[in-house]
Parts: sequence; structure tokens; C-alpha cells
Amino acid sequence: MKSSESGNARLVASGIPSYLDYTRTVIQGLGFEIDPVKFSEGLKSIGVIPILHEGRAIACLNVGSHDGPITQHSRISLETLASLVANSIARIQADGIVAAALREKETLLKEVHHRVKNNLQLILSLINLQANSKDEANIHEFCNDLRNRIQSMAAVHEQLYRSDNFADVEFGPTIEAIIASLSQTYPEKARRVEFQTRIEPIALSITQAIPCALIANELVTNALKYAFINGMVGCVISLTLRTTNGEAVLEIFDNGVGLPNNVELNGAKTLGLTIVSLLTRQISGRLDIGRNGGTRFTITFTPH
Repeated sequence: MKSSESGNARLVASGIPSYLDYTRTVIQGLGFEIDPVKFSEGLKSIGVIPILHEGRAIACLNVGSHDGPITQHSRISLETLASLVANSIARIQADGIVAAALREKETLLKEVHHRVKNNLQLILSLINLQANSKDEANIHEFCNDLRNRIQSMAAVHEQLYRSDNFADVEFGPTIEAIIASLSQTYPEKARRVEFQTRIEPIALSITQAIPCALIANELVTNALKYAFINGMVGCVISLTLRTTNGEAVLEIFDNGVGLPNNVELNGAKTLGLTIVSLLTRQISGRLDIGRNGGTRFTITFTPH
């Protein structure tokens, strides 16, 4: 017997087992096409038993009987068989989901291990840079600077773990966390400053987000320490992240006294500018300094 779309498919879609006398009138009335060979073989009845998965028919068992109507005992057996097949399909699908989840977990664990290793190496490099700086004589300031750098890295990871995507980070909350941390470290200076942030919703990979967070931490720290002197009022530090022609632009500005004219990026002698230059190169970016009305650092890079 061959089934048309309006016959067998209709019975399967109903989700209810159907048992029918195999007569030309009944079969044609349901929309089936008669297979002359099987009809001549003397089939007396047929059964269509849907295989259900999550309440939906996904297949069916088609059976025929030469001996007359399909008995109640046979019906129970057939429906039990359909249920077992459905359970097997569900188990196979569940096993596939579990296997995929395990593979994803293994990949994530490898990625976490790789990131932790890289970040520990970065922390070690920062410690070595600061320990070798001839300008560092105050151990308290040394520890504060190091703590803030580590906290800026932790802010990126916090946003990463809060998101549904373990690959990209929204940078706005990271900037807010850095400002909050530095305001606690330098409360007297921070109270005199108006922080302005304009962060577009740009997703950065963690390999870019951490260097950008460290750059922002370094430049805001320097502005708080050195930009505003002699009771200056109207102090502003602004942080901007925007896109221009497919490139990301991170800009940190303060309206303080400005950098001395003899301070240049190439061969910078201060630890802060050295770190900023190194991190800019790490993200394959360009670093520019503007001195009009204060100090403006502009880092341009391609986001990925």
C-alpha cells in the first residue's frame, strides 16, 4: 500500500494510533492509493501507529494483517514498540546534546586556561616594569598602581562572565568599573573631577578589551595624579569609545595643565606612557597625543 500526503500523513499528524479494515472503500475514503499487489495478497486490516517525541509525531509504524482485524493484544504490543522507539530517539538526541556540551566545556576550559596564563604573564610583566622604574620610591604608591591595573583586568573578566558570549566584551561597564576603582584609590582628587563617558556599544574581544582597560586605567590614573594642580576648578576627565570608518577610537581627555612639550611617545621615560605605548602596539593600534586645552590621548585600532 502507498500512502498519499492527505491519507497516511493525516493519520500520523493526529498522533492517535489508527486501526482500519483493509477494504477498498475504507482505504480510498481516507485518501490512500491502493497497491494492487498487496491488496491481492489478502490483507484484512492495517495499523498506523505514530511515533511521538515531545508530543509531536515524528514518524510512524505501518503494519498489516492477513488474519483479520488487529487484536487488542497486538495493538498494545505495537504501541509499546512505538513508545520504545520514541524513547530511543529521545535518548540518542539527549546523548548528542550532552556530547556537544562536553565538547564545548572542554573548549572553554582550554580557553580559560590560555587566558589565565596570558594574564598572569601580563601581570608579571607589569610588576617587572614597575619594579625596574627608577621613579618608584614609594611602596604604597607602587602597590596602589599595581592593584588598580589588576582590577582593570578583573573588570573585563567580570563583564565577560556576566555575558552570554564568552568571546566579546561590552566595554562601557568596564570603563565605569575602572572609574569607580580609581575614585576609591584617589578620593580627594576624584571629588574635584567630573567624569564624562561616551561609550558606543562596541563588542571587543578579550585580547583587545584587556589592553584597552589597562590603557584607560593608566591614563585616568595619570590625569588624577598630575593634571590638576593648585586648586584648579572645573576639572574634567572624559573617556570616549566610538567607531569611525570601521576602526575603533578610544579617547581619554583631561582639561588639566597638559603634558610638558618635551614629553614624546617615542622613547618615553615615564612608566605610564611606556605601558600605554606597549599596549597600543599589542592591539596593533596607533597612538596620538593632542595638547590643546589639556591632554588628549587617541588610540585607533581595528576591533575584532
